[in-house]
Amino acid sequence: TMVPVYFILAFFPRSKVTSTIIDSPSLPLAFGIAYAVLAWQAWQSGAVSIIMDAIRSAQPLPDAHSLARLFQEPTIAALAWLHLLLLDFLTARAVLMDGLRQLVPTWHSVLLCFMVGPLGLLSHLITRFLVHKMRKDSPATASSSMWHD
Repeated sequence: TMVPVYFILAFFPRSKVTSTIIDSPSLPLAFGIAYAVLAWQAWQSGAVSIIMDAIRSAQPLPDAHSLARLFQEPTIAALAWLHLLLLDFLTARAVLMDGLRQLVPTWHSVLLCFMVGPLGLLSHLITRFLVHKMRKDSPATASSSMWHD
């Protein structure tokens, strides 16, 4: 479960454990291995053809009915779940690293990243803007990008 990871990231952002979590490739690697195993299972079970059918019928994007049909296949649902968990974690990681670099509080944004990564990112960008405004430093003089490591 990811709950303890997000708890540590949100409430102990400067701890050694947090540093290990955000600096280590172990968590993304574990997700990648699990994803590869599930993708192989999807290939073997023929579920990949369901994905290809949905892609072919999408004009330009699949409709809700086509997506619902995709997620009725357990392997595809598990792949999508792992995909979202990893993306939300990577978003939380980027938010936390940027917050530490810019001295901006991140606990609320990191918690939002758990299951709703885009809202966590939006929360962080708003928080960062407001903190810079309150400190009266311009974004141009502060570290301007959250995408640098």
